[in-house]
Formats: sequence, structure tokens, C-alpha cells
Amino acid sequence: MDFTCKKNELFEVLGNVQSVIPGRSTHPVLSNVLIIVEGESIKVIGTDLDVTMEGKLTAKIRKEGAFAVPAKRVFELLRELAEGEVVVKREEERLSIVQGAGKFFVSGVAKEDYPYENMMKKEEIRFAIPVKEFRRMLALTSFAISVDTHRVALSGLLLKTKEKEITTVATDGHRLTLLKKKTEAPNIEDYEVLIPVRTITHLNKMLDTEEELLDIIVGEGNVRFCVGKYVLTSRLIKEKFPDYEQVIPKDNTKTLISSRNILVSATRRAAVLSNPLTHLLRFAISENKAELSSSDYDIGGEAYEEIPVEYSGDPITIGFNSSYLLEVLRHIESDEIKILMKNSLSAVLIVPLPQMEGEEYFSILMPLRLPEEEG
Repeated sequence: MDFTCKKNELFEVLGNVQSVIPGRSTHPVLSNVLIIVEGESIKVIGTDLDVTMEGKLTAKIRKEGAFAVPAKRVFELLRELAEGEVVVKREEERLSIVQGAGKFFVSGVAKEDYPYENMMKKEEIRFAIPVKEFRRMLALTSFAISVDTHRVALSGLLLKTKEKEITTVATDGHRLTLLKKKTEAPNIEDYEVLIPVRTITHLNKMLDTEEELLDIIVGEGNVRFCVGKYVLTSRLIKEKFPDYEQVIPKDNTKTLISSRNILVSATRRAAVLSNPLTHLLRFAISENKAELSSSDYDIGGEAYEEIPVEYSGDPITIGFNSSYLLEVLRHIESDEIKILMKNSLSAVLIVPLPQMEGEEYFSILMPLRLPEEEG
């Protein structure tokens, strides 16, 4: 293995690829990246056995080959080198990096001892979507993924395809968010996969790019994302995602319409003095107004504020977790929001006003039981 490349290009690719490498592992070999030199390009590959990232760069290749080297050490070395070209060469069981009068060596691992495999055994569906569109879909739904690692079926994002529609759904049991969007891609087969939250985190970083198109490939038990010079491949969650369509409220007739900014600001103020364990925020809603209140008797704190709203229906008093409510409201892009309610114990539906053309976006939020309703 012997090639010359631009230092900055190798530094950038290695920095992105090493993000999937586990900080601690029972397999020390996973702290390495595999460098494969073949044809007219260089591949740099990192993995934690569940997620694999591959980056490509161009180089002047004198000899093909493959070698695994410590990612962190090589990355830190490249950071200290000057701009310009570097000569990279395998010399027996070490990798040499030469720039000017400096020559540096790091020990490595043979390709055969590195646990890299092509996880995409069989391609089942493939489609493309604009990077900006998919990045937005992730941003508007992935915040609701559960952080409870014991609830495996909730610890990922559901990606569902049907004809010319793509849907992303996430829930943690307290809230659910869904975005269904029409796409210009040719008819796509009906399919759904559950993508782990860690993969979504890596994908968000990879989509911070000027590239325009993202290719999504689904295989048996795996999904692959290709954009520009990077490829991210991940195992899928095997557990079945809950039947979310059954929990979508169908008969919530009490309707509140409010300025999103006014509601967010009032909620933030009242949340400061809410109970730090429950984050309970009480809404007393009647014609043309919503009275927000909270209290934390341990510190003697109490908040009360009235905001103008449009409301139709019988008066209702309902409680929300202010943190969950704020997170939902912050991800709505419209100036106004609509909240559809049934009673103080049933799930509420929160939607933007108006909806963006060609899409359906909403969140479902479970209310908190008010103290007077307990017992």
C-alpha cells in the first residue's frame, strides 16, 4: 500500500469516519480504521459492528493494499501536520506518513484481522430523496425517540415508504410525532424499517453537506445511506414498532388555535416555577383565553399567566409536561398551531397551521393527570 494524497482531505474523511468508532469496546481492534487502496481511490472505513461508515478520497496510487491503523492517533497526527500532500505507505506491520523532512510511524493490523464485512447482503429497495428534505424530516420527528434502552421497539425511528410517500415516525410512549411527505421519486414499494437512534445521530452529521441527493438502500436487516463521498450502513432494529395509527385521536372536537410564539414564551415562563419532577403545567381553557399555571411548593414558587387564543368547545382544564410540550412546539415551523382535545385524560393532537404543501405533520401528546383527578 503506497499513495500520496492531500493532508486536509485525508484528515476530513478520517475525522468523519472515526465518529462511528466506539469510545470503549471489548474489541480493541475496533479503535482502528481500515484503509483500502484500490483502483483510483482510497476508502477509509470505521465500524462498531452495528454501524459502519465509509469515506472516499482521491490519491496518486502507486501500490494497492489494505491496512488498519489506530484512528485517534493518525487523526491527531494529521491535525499537527502542515497543509499540502502526505505520502502514506505500509512498511511491514507499520504505516508510515511522510511530509517534508518528517517521517512518522504507527503500528497497524492486517485487513484479515479487522472485523469489516459488507452488511448489505441483498438489496431490496432503493430510492433517492433530496438531502435537505430528509434532513428536515429527521429533525422534525427524531426528537421523540425514546432514550430508554430497555424499550427497544421505541429506541429508533420508523421509516415507511408507500408509492410516492415517505413517512418518519418516532415515539417514547409519552409523545408521538409523524411527518408524511410526498416525494418526486418513482413509485416506491411499500416498506418499513426501524432505524436505531445512534444511526440517526450519525446520519444527521453526514447530511450536513452541500450535496443535493441522498440514496437510501434497504436490505434484509440493514439500511444504507449514500451521500457524496460517504456511505453509512446500519443494522436495523428487529422489534416491531407499535401500531401508531391506533393511537391517533379521531374524535377530538375541542379546538384551540394560538400563536406559536406566544404559547412557547408563556410555557417557558411558567415552566421555570413548575415541579422539577413532573414539570406539570396546568391549562384552563375557555372562550378566547387560556390560563397557564404552575407551582413548586418546595421553593414556594407559583406562576400564572393568561394568553389570548381562539377556542371552540366546552371549557376544559388539562395538564401537560412542560418539557414535552415545549419540544413539540419548538419543532413546529408555522406561526400558528392547533391543539385538538377530547378531555383531560385523552391524548391531544398538535398540528401546524397551515400544513406545508404536500405533507402531513402532527404530534400526539399524552396529558398529565391533575392532582384533583387522582384517587
